Amino acid sequence: MNAWYHYLSLRALKSVNVITINQTQAKILGQKYKIPATPIYNSMDDSYPQNKPAIKENIVIWAANLKARKQPELFINLANDLKNTNYKFLMIGYLQNNTKFYQDLINQTQASNPNFKYLGGMPAEEVNKLLAKSKIFVNTCLPEGFGNNFIQAWFNECPTITLDFDPDDIIKNHKIGYHSGSYEQLVKDTRFLIENPSTTEEMSQRARLYALENHLPQKNMVKYEKFFEALIKK
Repeated sequence: MNAWYHYLSLRALKSVNVITINQTQAKILGQKYKIPATPIYNSMDDSYPQNKPAIKENIVIWAANLKARKQPELFINLANDLKNTNYKFLMIGYLQNNTKFYQDLINQTQASNPNFKYLGGMPAEEVNKLLAKSKIFVNTCLPEGFGNNFIQAWFNECPTITLDFDPDDIIKNHKIGYHSGSYEQLVKDTRFLIENPSTTEEMSQRARLYALENHLPQKNMVKYEKFFEALIKK
């Protein structure tokens, strides 16, 4: 039943154009299933102008829900490996699974590492306020479609160091951070940005410019309008 439903769904999709949230998905649909697809990235309001501090603080930030596929324990390890730097490591997110394991790990780390702090879950606007004060954003999530926390970080001038996933190679191609690929390299990349503030500042400026060009609602709305106009003309 599931295989037959999957087959019928693919046949139906081949008769229309679909929207994906990244270019990789669009390529897979086109090459593997012959389904026409148009990538349009997620949009987000820009709150940085009202949150922007006079001077950013020495903060490395992690923001996602705490669950296995987000691998928050790796950020905690990073905080411990770099505990002797002059940076604070802030973790934001709601506990969603493995709660006892993560809560115990957080409690142990906060007790032994004064530069690490878990702030719990927060509304998006509160996360934006903290991102606006931070200098580096770290992502340890397993691959996914396109994490909105990337976009939040870029709007708020935070270069991104990602462990496993760089959507459409944006971070690499636009030089707005690093795609580490291993935990050992993640530590090296974070330490490099901590120790090289001029590089961090250059990346932060490029990150914001990229977000303004590709993730503002008013700009992406034009892309949606063109998409639907093309459908109507068919």
